[in-house]
Formats: sequence, C-alpha cells, structure tokens
Amino acid sequence: IDLGGYISLSTAMIKFPNDYTKLIKVAPLEYMLTETDSPYLSPDKGDNVPWNVEKSIKMIARIKEMEPEEVSKQVEKNAKNVFGIR
Repeated sequence: IDLGGYISLSTAMIKFPNDYTKLIKVAPLEYMLTETDSPYLSPDKGDNVPWNVEKSIKMIARIKEMEPEEVSKQVEKNAKNVFGIR
C-alpha cells in the first residue's frame, strides 16, 4: 500500500476467514480489490463463478462494519482506477 499497490481479496478467503480478518481490518478500503479466482478456489463445492465475489464484499463489509453497497462502490472505483476505466 505504501508503494501504491492494492490488496486483492479472492473468494477463497471465505474458507479461511481467520487468515484475512486482521488484514481486512487494517487495510484501507481504498486499496482493496476483489476477485474470484474462477474457476478455481471456490468458497463452495464446485467451480468458482464470478458472482461469488459478492460473498467477499459481504465479508469485507461485516469485518469493517460497513454496508455491503458501500464496500462494493469503493471496490468498483478502485478497479476502475487500476485499469484506467473512466
């Protein structure tokens, strides 16, 4: 983060929440991205699917004590910044 990078949180983190809770608590939301690792590392049985990213958004929101919509909007803004989408 100090060097201008972002932290990407995959849907696999839902399987291992203890490994990610502290990171999510201390990292600024303005430097977070989400991803699915599709078709691998599914949070559920079977193949991973892109819409599983909603589960990551909800987990981040719960840990940061925010509304999922607020997290989703910021993560989308972050992705647009990273990929130069206006």
